[in-house]
Amino acid sequence: MRVQRQMSITVPVPQHLPASAALAYIQTADPIIRNLGTLSRFEPTAVTEDAANDPFFELQPPSPVAGYQIFEVITLAPGLTKEVTYPAFFQRISEGIRLAYPSQNLWAIGSESFN
Repeated sequence: MRVQRQMSITVPVPQHLPASAALAYIQTADPIIRNLGTLSRFEPTAVTEDAANDPFFELQPPSPVAGYQIFEVITLAPGLTKEVTYPAFFQRISEGIRLAYPSQNLWAIGSESFN
């Protein structure tokens, strides 16, 4: 059975900060990637053909898809860790950012929005 997880992060935006500035920051993908508790590092990478042609990323007007290789350190047992890596793909949308990454022959997808 497929495991589903939902994550929500709520951060108050100071009144002096324009909403467009907060949205622009979310759209860099940086705050979403850095929120991973087990993140060790991430690097920009090429977008795979599967991701580029996925209907999830078809928008009008079109918006480019950015790819990152994510590296996480997971705990297998007390004192035993392993670094895992996987690609993640992000696309700016008018109200936030979309993300997708391959997961056991399926695409795991999500959307972050600023409202």
